[in-house]
Amino acid sequence: MTDKTVRVIADENGNVIRQSKNPDFGYVVVKQERIVHKRGWINSRERTALIKGTIDLLKKQKYRKNGLIEGNIVTYETTEPLDRRNPEYGLKYAGDTGIVCCTADGEAIYRETYYDITGQDSDTLVAHANGAEISAANRSSMQTEEANEEVENKFADMNEEETPELTDELMEQGEKIALAQDDDSEDQEELEEEIEEEEEFEL
Repeated sequence: MTDKTVRVIADENGNVIRQSKNPDFGYVVVKQERIVHKRGWINSRERTALIKGTIDLLKKQKYRKNGLIEGNIVTYETTEPLDRRNPEYGLKYAGDTGIVCCTADGEAIYRETYYDITGQDSDTLVAHANGAEISAANRSSMQTEEANEEVENKFADMNEEETPELTDELMEQGEKIALAQDDDSEDQEELEEEIEEEEEFEL
């Protein structure tokens, strides 16, 4: 699958059209692998979007499981809320740091993807300016992972017949790791729920 072609994705039960909260409306999930060029580097990115409409109209399109349709999935970024009823919807997070990407003026950046049947639309991107904060969060995450590995190695090196002596330092490291893991888990859940939030739209 390349640019100008997207794939129709069915749910776990093989349904191509999924119903929204309003039974008259639904959506189809499409996915595309896009080739991205940035500062001399070429990379592959997988994008997902929703095609929304009435159930009847979606059925007339005769979308098939894993079927290919022409068009592109486009990324759109803005500093305007995507849903004024829910100002947190669509916030752009820096990876799994939990930090919202912001402009130099401190405005939050919102992000969404959409299906463009013409294949002519271009990505609209907003540059973030809080890179230092994001880098610090990434360093902290790496240090947590290293500390976690260090504690695991200390326990692994102990003889199974010996009762490990939990020093204050070791206990403190363990508590910090447990707290960090809880935070990471919440961030991961938020990322995993992002597509679910999109799927719960109401027309």
